[in-house]
Order: sequence, then structure tokens, then C-alpha cells
Amino acid sequence: IIQAGQKNMAIVSVPVRVNEDLRPSRLVKSISSYIKKSIITIFRIVMVYKPFTFFMTIGAAFFFAGFLIGLRFLYFFYTTGGAGHIQSLILMAILMGIGFQTILVAFLADLLAVNRKLMEDVQYRLRKFESDGKKPR
Repeated sequence: IIQAGQKNMAIVSVPVRVNEDLRPSRLVKSISSYIKKSIITIFRIVMVYKPFTFFMTIGAAFFFAGFLIGLRFLYFFYTTGGAGHIQSLILMAILMGIGFQTILVAFLADLLAVNRKLMEDVQYRLRKFESDGKKPR
């Protein structure tokens, strides 16, 4: 449903009659395992169809956390001389580095998503062209 919504496809609801339980389900062991699998699937779909937003949010969170820790270090540096707060400086550098790299991944993932969409369009047009009985050049 999420994939169809991302591609602006029409979705139709079809009523389905449900049989009574004859045996335990082999697909779903428990409600919690079903929810866990569904959450993983939703994250994967979001990463595929909205990669820039997904990775940019994660990268910005890391970068902003590093920025705040850097502000904390600067506060202690100017008020108490910064002695004993070098760990904040190291953590700031690590978090900002992770954030920056994740933001770069966001741009690369967005370019890959554009490429995937173009390839899907080419594949759709090729199949439609072949189903009309024409042969590609």
C-alpha cells in the first residue's frame, strides 16, 4: 500500500471473507513479531522511496547533537578555562563527522532513487512497447 501510494497508483479495497481458525498461523507467530516485521518493512520502504528525507533527518540529528555538545564545550572553555572537558570536544567531532557523512549519504541515496525511478520508467515503457507487438530497434 505504501509503495502504491508513493507511485500515485490507485488503490481499490476488496472485501474478503475470512475463514475460521483451523490451525495456528505459520506466517505470524505472534502479534509482536508481526509488528516488528511491519516496522522493518516500513523503514525499508521509506529508505527506498524517500531516502533523502530519511538519511537527512538522521544526519541532521547527529550533526545537531554534536553542535550542542560543541556549544557546551565552548561554554565551559570560556567560563572555567575548559579544563577536563576535552571529552566533549572529542564527542562533538565524532557526532558532527557522523552527521556530515550521513548527510552525504542522503545526497547519494537521493541520486540512486532518481536513477531507480528512471529505470522503472524505461522498463515499463519497454514492456508496454513489446506488448503492443512492436520490436525495439
